[in-house]
Amino acid sequence: MIRSVKLSTKFINKEKENNYHSVFTEYLNIVKQFIDILWDRKNIPSLLPKEITSKIDNTWLTQRAIQSAGKLASSIVRGTRQKQKQRLYMLRQLQKEGTQTKKIINLQRKINQANMSKPNINDIHPELDSRFIEIDTNNNTSFDIWITLSSIGNKLKIPIPLKRTRVFNKWNELGKLKPTVRLYKNKIEVIFDIPNEINKTDGRILGLDIGIKNAYTTSDNQTSLPDNHGHTLESIINKLSRKKKGSKGFERAQQHRKNYINWSINQLYLLDVKQINIEDIKYLRYKSRYSRALSHWTYTDIFDKLGRYCEEQNVSVLTVNPRYTSQRCSVCGWTQKKNRKGKAFCCVKCGNTCDSDLNASCNLSFVLPEISREDCSNYSNVLGFYWNKNGLSSECIVSDVQKVENI
Repeated sequence: MIRSVKLSTKFINKEKENNYHSVFTEYLNIVKQFIDILWDRKNIPSLLPKEITSKIDNTWLTQRAIQSAGKLASSIVRGTRQKQKQRLYMLRQLQKEGTQTKKIINLQRKINQANMSKPNINDIHPELDSRFIEIDTNNNTSFDIWITLSSIGNKLKIPIPLKRTRVFNKWNELGKLKPTVRLYKNKIEVIFDIPNEINKTDGRILGLDIGIKNAYTTSDNQTSLPDNHGHTLESIINKLSRKKKGSKGFERAQQHRKNYINWSINQLYLLDVKQINIEDIKYLRYKSRYSRALSHWTYTDIFDKLGRYCEEQNVSVLTVNPRYTSQRCSVCGWTQKKNRKGKAFCCVKCGNTCDSDLNASCNLSFVLPEISREDCSNYSNVLGFYWNKNGLSSECIVSDVQKVENI
């Protein structure tokens, strides 16, 4: 697995800092020029030929650096177009079958409405490999690491002193430092290659439900806690919704949200867990009205961090269809809309009461048959039905022994 660490460049002097920023700015300008050149082309190779790279002539970067910028621009453009290519491929497949008329119409509408815009270079970071950098981790100076940039242009050779961090030392012990870096305005990101280990085969299955009031709740009642300053994910999201987008306060609040999510997931105890079952959430806010606060609930950040953390702990991750998991009683299996009211869950059949997020996470940890759209038409969650390991029914078919096993 690949892990990265950002190290501050605050220790460089003014002259080196100016040279570093000039390299950073010029490299991004060349990437932008390549994106403009490649955007209207149909076939884009990963390595750009000389006929394309020769169009860049108003720069002091070396030819090697220009080729590196072209490779980065090519990957960005190809990645931006990938989603549209997938839609076109699916459309051709459906047209060949000629049966899914409604799907063809919906997919064609999405393709027509897709508005691909050119990537913003503010979100792009130069990537330099061993041709441009030299990393020295063993030296007699007061700095732990020296990264020297060279072969860039203008005969520049920029030695940059860096200090190790706790996270750097952690990954340095577990893996190998790769000869590749990413440049930021005030930081340099170093990359580690960590050997993959086999996932656990012994242990229990844990269900995990995500939310806003609690970033996560697990089936063994682990929940996200307030940080040292009393902030929760909900309070950070509310703070973020009050900030003006693009302001420094907004950026600080975004970083606070990211730090809180990372810190919260790191508190999960997974020593005796072999698998985590999570909700398969996609397009949660698609074509729906929601508040500004809810728009700042980035559930994808929670899932991304959880995936990385489970990979480090050798725990498998399984996505489960979340349909009706918040309305099903984890004790008797009765599924009805009126069971849940906000954070409170009370089963109208057996009287089981608990936190609604805890109840949902317990349902995610069970092995239950998936509810299809056809099942939804036959069994209404307004009237209610039983949903257990044996399937769906209008009457309880679960014995008392099975009820105890579900708890």
